[in-house]
Amino acid sequence: MNKNTEDKFGDSEEVYVEELMDKLSEEAFLDARIMLEQLTRLENQNKKDLHTSTFTHETVIFDKSDEKLISHTELIRMVDVQAETIMRYLREGKLLPDYVKEDSKPYFTIASTKAYAEKYGWNLILNERLNAVFYDVLSGKRMCYSYKPVLIKAMLEYASPSDGECSMDDIITYFRAFYADRRSKNLFVEKERSVFARKEYTDQEARKVILHYPYKRFADMQLMHYERGRQIIGFHPYLWKGFTDEEKIRIISVCDNNLQQYYAKF
Repeated sequence: MNKNTEDKFGDSEEVYVEELMDKLSEEAFLDARIMLEQLTRLENQNKKDLHTSTFTHETVIFDKSDEKLISHTELIRMVDVQAETIMRYLREGKLLPDYVKEDSKPYFTIASTKAYAEKYGWNLILNERLNAVFYDVLSGKRMCYSYKPVLIKAMLEYASPSDGECSMDDIITYFRAFYADRRSKNLFVEKERSVFARKEYTDQEARKVILHYPYKRFADMQLMHYERGRQIIGFHPYLWKGFTDEEKIRIISVCDNNLQQYYAKF
């Protein structure tokens, strides 16, 4: 990963915090005390999971100067599997880190990352494969909600032509309009447990759902990035550069087809 990409996607510490924030309840965003309690509990649980499973196995410790090391969050971004799979393999001892820092966080060499990818049949996410990976995620047969295609359509509608970035406010506006339109036409809106099935919900609730569900699926595959400070979601720069006008029309068609198939079930 080059320096520009590292700057764009943020360091592993920021990604780690984002993963914790995704697991907070809606109440946590309304009460600072609840948020602190839940963050502390999640952090302690993550340390316990890694310590009691992965690190009970023999781990090779070596001089970090020998080869570049990547964190487990960076490893997640390098392979085409979900973060949950990587974390499960860590807990089960199927992924053994090459180096363990004093804070118990696991690190891997590029060589061992490639070896695990080959062993478990994972594909490395390289720039030239991003377009194929994008369509794999977008066209996934299993859709629990309508969120993925709605997110992509929102971003293609509002993303900056220069960098493929889109403000969370614009994305939430698009989500509100999409589901309000279905409601106004007496069409099925979403499953009862979905925030968007309700007539009233806050931007905070919408943001949490968008970041936890559709965004995370694309981010796990290194297709998107999120910047909390600027409140934007952006496409991977290499991916965005390949989105010609014709390609965008094709993507929207795939999204519309996915939505049609999803809503046909209700």
